[in-house]
This record gives sequence, C-alpha cells and structure tokens, in this order.
Amino acid sequence: MIYPVRITSAAWRDLEEIHTWIAEHDAPEKADYVLDRLSEMAESIAALPLRGSRPKELPSGMEAEYRQVFFQALSRDLSSCPK
Repeated sequence: MIYPVRITSAAWRDLEEIHTWIAEHDAPEKADYVLDRLSEMAESIAALPLRGSRPKELPSGMEAEYRQVFFQALSRDLSSCPK
C-alpha cells in the first residue's frame, strides 16, 4: 500500500535552496542527482511510512503525523554523476 506523503512549503524551499547552492558551487548535474535521491527518499516513506524517525522538535501530539529521513551524498556517489 502506498501512503500519501506531504512535503511542507518550508521543506520545498529548503530543497530549492539546496539545489541552487549545489548547482552554483559544484555542478548543476550534481544538484539534480541530489534532488533525485531526495525524491527517492520521499517515495520510500510512501511505501514504508514507519521508516523515517519522528522529529523531536515538534510539539507533543503532532510528532505522529510527521516523519523525517536523512540523506548524505557521499563523494563516491557524486563521482559517477555526469560533469
């Protein structure tokens, strides 16, 4: 079963800023790669909703509605990106 995943407007802004920063400071292709991997992470939560952790900074009672996952692009991962 696939569950709905909502990405908050603040998270979208963060993703846009991450993409822009990588594109400007490294390469647009690497920025696309990172964004694609982050999208895959979001899709994995839709399939496995208990996979992510609950954000501890949320007020009590809200944390059950939210999940977070972490992604780290390793330089060996990025070395296979087109330049």
